Amino acid sequence: MKAISIIDRFVFFCNLEDVVANDIPKLVNHFEGYKMNQRQEATAQGSVTVTTFANKNYAVSFRKNRIDIEYANNPQVVGIPSLEYTVSELKRFKELYPNIVGNRVSYISTAFIPNPNNEPLVDMMDNLGLTSAFGPSNEFTFRINSPIKIAREQCNAVLNIQQGNVQDQNKKNLPAIICVNDVNTIATDTTNRFELDGVAEIFNQMVVKVIEKNEKVLALIENATIAS
Repeated sequence: MKAISIIDRFVFFCNLEDVVANDIPKLVNHFEGYKMNQRQEATAQGSVTVTTFANKNYAVSFRKNRIDIEYANNPQVVGIPSLEYTVSELKRFKELYPNIVGNRVSYISTAFIPNPNNEPLVDMMDNLGLTSAFGPSNEFTFRINSPIKIAREQCNAVLNIQQGNVQDQNKKNLPAIICVNDVNTIATDTTNRFELDGVAEIFNQMVVKVIEKNEKVLALIENATIAS
């Protein structure tokens, strides 16, 4: 059994107001061969324009305060192409905008664990002691934030687990345990300190932390013991 990645998203928070207002033609040229799409997105601060460039498994989106790089994973691919692509693309973007500096970064991983006949979910609830405490249940949601330090940065490390479904290649819904990991530098530190070409270390350590957490979820299902 393993956790199968669905989507990886790396986010670089920075001031892009001038870029998204004036430099879309420059971005179109930069992402030659990508398909461009623009949409309006509702936020607490009002509607914002999102400009996305997509190619194969990748999508790079620009808002006025961040760059999102997403990879819809192919389980057959070896390694972590999402991380490799993100580091490479941010370095390439720095060639266009050498003065852009970021104030936050985050990594969001969405993965699933197959849950046929509900057995893995029942096993996890048993091993967490929830079944003995409350009895059998047909719903499950679990969320925990474990603040940690990564690459000298204070970070939140949120793990959200819930039962759900994923679609196979034939669009058939398959029962699954969905694991969403969100590792991010704290929002209260808005100092501009991240260089576009200097985030490989922190993103790599975020990925390692997520892999470790998903392994612990698997251990709970399989009744193994992993030290904290």
